[in-house]
Amino acid sequence: MRINQYLSDMLEYGRSRLRIVRGWTFNTILAILSLNLLIWTRFSSEPWAGAVSIFATLSLAILGLACWFAWRSLMVSEYRKIKDNISVLPKES
Repeated sequence: MRINQYLSDMLEYGRSRLRIVRGWTFNTILAILSLNLLIWTRFSSEPWAGAVSIFATLSLAILGLACWFAWRSLMVSEYRKIKDNISVLPKES
């Protein structure tokens, strides 16, 4: 029973990490859209609007790609842990 609880806690921790990184991945997409909408609707006449839009879009896109890569890597790692630890669980009869 103790092994089951430990594995359950570790799987829950891994799922929590996946949820955080997945949230950041999707939120960067929304941040790019909302930031550009703000810049081009409120500040389109300003001379700095284009430069800020490009810089912010590229920065958030890099962050989003890094989060997506981390998400994919964590998913592979979690599935590997599940596969490796499934043999430790006692067989039910």
